[in-house]
Amino acid sequence: MTHDKLPSEIDGEYDIAYSYQGDRKALVKVLNSVRLLNSTAYYESHAFSQEEALIEADIVDDIPFEKSSEQFVFQDFAVGTATIIYFRATRLAVLTCAHVIDFPDTLISYYDVTNVGDQRFIENISIKKKHTNNLTDLRYGDELKVLAIDRDLDLAILGKRFKSSQTRTVPVFNVPLGTAKELTWGNIVFVLGFPGGKKMVTTGIVSSPNRTGEHHFLLDALFNRGLSGGIVLAIRDGIPNFELVGVVNSVAAESEIVLAPHRLAGQN
Repeated sequence: MTHDKLPSEIDGEYDIAYSYQGDRKALVKVLNSVRLLNSTAYYESHAFSQEEALIEADIVDDIPFEKSSEQFVFQDFAVGTATIIYFRATRLAVLTCAHVIDFPDTLISYYDVTNVGDQRFIENISIKKKHTNNLTDLRYGDELKVLAIDRDLDLAILGKRFKSSQTRTVPVFNVPLGTAKELTWGNIVFVLGFPGGKKMVTTGIVSSPNRTGEHHFLLDALFNRGLSGGIVLAIRDGIPNFELVGVVNSVAAESEIVLAPHRLAGQN
């Protein structure tokens, strides 16, 4: 460990003030291991008319596709941040958030009407036919496959193989693991990722440390879509003493509530 602080400022704890000295290239080296991840799911959808009165009990054993009134295909996608944690010869592995690459196998939508009993009539059934995961600047070789996933922790490890050993250098994340439970109010952290699809570094201040009892915490940094999976680095006694203390798994969102009147009786 190296220090850019005065001896009186070295306390072995995470920093609560910006460091204006130290090796700035250390952050660039870490940033080179962070990549943009694209995840796309392809669905085949079948629409059913309301007159078919199709309910969930009708599709327990099989889906009556012959009753569908329309068929079409569509795709859903997500972008996020992935960090290269392993690379050797023909194999590579990255760490990201589970929700970035986790698409349901089946989607069901319903008619917004009241019918007999508590069951609603099915309007569409969509079946996932294909799912691809790619790093935008490492598309050669096989597509990324899910090696491990933990939906409770919202973490996933993806891996891929190259057809031959790579001659180009692929930077691997080599920052030591930190301890999120040591974070306190006011600690300074760096957040690395791809908000809005653009590689960025931002800083944040820790609030509500250990807010869930599982060492989750809040940051005041401005997050946008694409930053999920981004890494959070704390600094212990000055740059370049980074430690990994978290992975971004949610971003701020705005919602708007619109009140709409029910249809008048007898009105179509």
